[in-house]
Amino acid sequence: MNRGSNTSSTPSAMGGQNFLVTVYHQENQSWQGVIQWLETGEKIHFRSTLEMLHLIDNATQKVGLPHRSWSEEPKSKAI
Repeated sequence: MNRGSNTSSTPSAMGGQNFLVTVYHQENQSWQGVIQWLETGEKIHFRSTLEMLHLIDNATQKVGLPHRSWSEEPKSKAI
């Protein structure tokens, strides 16, 4: 199976963003490392897994990707 041949399902083709996460340490039940936003080339060090997730969330909000919220009504109900 050639994984490189199917470019239609890549995150960028669907409007997503790509990040490279390098974990240098695991301490206090969390990760510390560097995250690079591949579309812009920006790199930033993060001190916890929560901070890393916050940075990803912030980046996707910057480019206007839709976000779900806890107060939204589901569009379809599971049976």
